Amino acid sequence: MFLISNNSNVKGIDGLYDHRKDGNTKKITPEIEHYLIGLLKNNQELLVRDIQLDVKKQGNIDIKRSTINDFRKKHKLERIIKPSLCVKEVQFAGFEILSALAYHTGIFDVWSRTIEKHIENAIESDIFKENQKIGADHPYERNEGKFTVEYNRLEDVRKTKFDSISDKVYHKDMSRLQVLSTETKTISRKNLAVLSLPLVTLNGGMRDINKVIGNALKHVWGYNYKHATIDKYLRELKYLQISSNFIKATAEFWINFWKGFNEESPTLVCYYIDRNTKPLWSSKRCKKGKVTMLGKVMNCLEQVFIHDSFGRPIYFQTFSGNANVGNNVLSLMGHRRIFEINFF
Repeated sequence: MFLISNNSNVKGIDGLYDHRKDGNTKKITPEIEHYLIGLLKNNQELLVRDIQLDVKKQGNIDIKRSTINDFRKKHKLERIIKPSLCVKEVQFAGFEILSALAYHTGIFDVWSRTIEKHIENAIESDIFKENQKIGADHPYERNEGKFTVEYNRLEDVRKTKFDSISDKVYHKDMSRLQVLSTETKTISRKNLAVLSLPLVTLNGGMRDINKVIGNALKHVWGYNYKHATIDKYLRELKYLQISSNFIKATAEFWINFWKGFNEESPTLVCYYIDRNTKPLWSSKRCKKGKVTMLGKVMNCLEQVFIHDSFGRPIYFQTFSGNANVGNNVLSLMGHRRIFEINFF
């Protein structure tokens, strides 16, 4: 009775008649029905309020929530809830750009192949086979394979501790090196960790990567390496004496890489040589020089970089103390294996 009275008051006498047979209460017309089917097939995750606004804009029709839900059930177009993407902010995520470029250019593959090839040659060498018979020196001064204070105080250990690597390898059992049995993907991952060291250590401001800043780069490395792991990896590469082959392989790679970008041959072939002084933290007597970064004279190493005529670095060499570029430039350019390649 309330509805009849309300319709009579609002619509007058016409509100008392049954107009259902005329179909005037049907909100979803055939045109809107076809439109909704196409809309929901392509956007099944749409909310009800979004559909209501879309239909209102398209056909100037107001439809209820229950009408839309019934329509979805009828045509089996129920809403699909997509999993929400969790965006996590991490420190130094911009380093992914550098690592992605390194992988894209292929330099990581060159480094891995160079290390693998050098390991194969080292295993086939005579000194490698001869030194396999060498056992651990002073086994009683060790603690489960670790060096003790007593071991480091032995006279023969102290005398040979700072000998050059070229002298130490004659008394080193190279078969014990862990890098010899390391998989290629692990070597590439550790190379990426080494590439990250300037960022992790704040360009040498920190001498240990077991800090919060090191943990922040876990997603870059793919593994949360500790300082001892990376230090051991670099020391083992040093015992393999891979530096020369490593630098040459890197230089050859960049020469061939930049060759494709040299559209026109310059009329004059020239090289740009630059140098950078790095501090050397050691209690031993070393050659000293002015370290501009720290503003003082101290133990240092100097790296000399050679760039092509376009200013792109292709080769570098490290010297103890200040490098006399005038005296060493010809010997640097004398690496025929590097510069005999005509990359212009």
